[in-house]
Amino acid sequence: MEESELTNIYDATTIGDTIWLERPCWKVLLTAKTEGVTYPTREVYVDKERYLPLLEKRFAKSGKMLKKTEILEVFLVQGRWFPKRWHFKDVLKEGMGTEMVFDSIKFDVKIPDRIFTKGSLRK
Repeated sequence: MEESELTNIYDATTIGDTIWLERPCWKVLLTAKTEGVTYPTREVYVDKERYLPLLEKRFAKSGKMLKKTEILEVFLVQGRWFPKRWHFKDVLKEGMGTEMVFDSIKFDVKIPDRIFTKGSLRK
């Protein structure tokens, strides 16, 4: 949910291979190209077969981890892998974090233009 594509904000470097949730992953380090980025560094574990970011750690300029995102379960939808169970955690706050669960999803569905009018969005 970035405003820009990650490739415009970060330089990416593969820093190793690892296993995460029994899946072989590339360990990728994202380093901000400019100052003023909310998370100057990010570490992402990308599933080598499914190309999904199974784990992401977001760090402050000091190097302290601020947030962690995990895809805990995936499912195949219309020929593409999609997160079924996603967990978000602000590691600086108490609590368990937020979990999203997708029971189903459809891609490439035609949405009528009227759905995106100001009147429709106010409802």
